[in-house]
Amino acid sequence: MSASNTEDVVAVRLPRTYDVELLRRDLQTLRDVQVAPQPGPYHAGEWTGIALHSMGGKDSVLPSAAGMDRYEETENLKRAPYFKYVLDDLKCPKEVVRILFLPPGGYIKDHFDFHTSFQFGLLRLHIPIITHPDVIFMIGGQRVMWNSGELWYGDFSRVHSVKNDSSVVRVHMVIDVQINDFACRLRKRSFAASPVTSASLARSCRCSSLASRWQPLPGALWLRFD
Repeated sequence: MSASNTEDVVAVRLPRTYDVELLRRDLQTLRDVQVAPQPGPYHAGEWTGIALHSMGGKDSVLPSAAGMDRYEETENLKRAPYFKYVLDDLKCPKEVVRILFLPPGGYIKDHFDFHTSFQFGLLRLHIPIITHPDVIFMIGGQRVMWNSGELWYGDFSRVHSVKNDSSVVRVHMVIDVQINDFACRLRKRSFAASPVTSASLARSCRCSSLASRWQPLPGALWLRFD
């Protein structure tokens, strides 16, 4: 995705690309797992998922949230070696990791996830596994088009929606990670940041206890990797 004004950038392609054939092989391995509807009033129940990493390792597709249990691998992940390789390749603490499905005609209406941003120390990453040009994916009023196997950060604290006008089931791996030194190093590859200053970003990346020590940053954070 390109933008002439960095303040309008709503997504970041990160410097990782994964093998689409191996992603789809693991997806096929998990074809017998019962999917569960995603929470929220902004869809009709057609948006479903399976859990790869969750609180207590339970077979739950609820998004990241506060709780007493540790985030752990699920039995599903133990059956999917390439999915595990992908997660191990991202050297960040993982919270919830899901495989999410949106069938043809499915529509996830406008909503936002305020806690998934640098300000809160939690990033929501996507790896498309199956997608199509007729999937209309909007973030912050902009259409984004992400290819299978690519690793993306999107600013899902902004209003976003997905409408599947294609004839295929859209499948994404959605990975909630806590920011650490590894995540900060990813942004050093040909980045531009506005309106957040480099000093603010560096200070955020140095925090060892992100959720408790970060102060909300004015405006939103926009990054671009080429």
